[in-house]
Amino acid sequence: MATPELRHAATVVVARESAQGPEVLMLRRHVRLDFVGDAYVFPGGAVDEADADIDAIDISAEEADARLATTRGRAFYVAAVREIFEESGLLLATQGGKALTAADLPALADDREKLNAREVAFRDLIAARDLHLLAKDLAFFAHWVTPVGPPRRYDTRFFMVEAPAEQIASHDGEETVSSLWVTPAQALERHYRGELEMIFPTIRTLEELATFTSVAQMREVFAARREVPRREPVLVERDGEIVPVLPDEN
Repeated sequence: MATPELRHAATVVVARESAQGPEVLMLRRHVRLDFVGDAYVFPGGAVDEADADIDAIDISAEEADARLATTRGRAFYVAAVREIFEESGLLLATQGGKALTAADLPALADDREKLNAREVAFRDLIAARDLHLLAKDLAFFAHWVTPVGPPRRYDTRFFMVEAPAEQIASHDGEETVSSLWVTPAQALERHYRGELEMIFPTIRTLEELATFTSVAQMREVFAARREVPRREPVLVERDGEIVPVLPDEN
């Protein structure tokens, strides 16, 4: 059987401060989805062809390519902003050159429903609302590739961003069926208790996120990171189960 082609994707850790330390937004995928159904994930998804055609964004193609070490850099950033909006309702953008406020939220909620129903294209929504995407708020910090074996494989850039002020995150009710804000340590504890199903890159990301004491520290470290290694796990058999491991840990 031929190895499936890698598809580009973007995943975003949305973080906020809390009395217990940094919290991250996690979404539960619908159990019927083919890829990681029923798992808790960070917002994200595949890069669409149309994402490469959107230029209402605060990062140049040259800067995006250099940052992500690819020739399609800006499409990843557009996909990251689009996927956050589709899956959580949070929009990293200005409207008419001004920051979004609570007064803009009802219209944005309606836009999100139309976008998820494929009644409007993201590019057309941007033009109609005079939006400018805020990609520079996204800190690129990890690069994960799905191991050989599953029927779908993704080449995914991971970003981190602080949750925009005044906006309220919520799952879409279709692809994602529940959502929660949780500290990375709490998420890991609940995973190991069997409460939250997660995949390998999510677990490893939470382990790193658990080392930070504030969102500001998290962003500072990730924004300064210039060498982002490509991590591609391999599948091995351990105790009668097939599990992913990194090659240097095998």
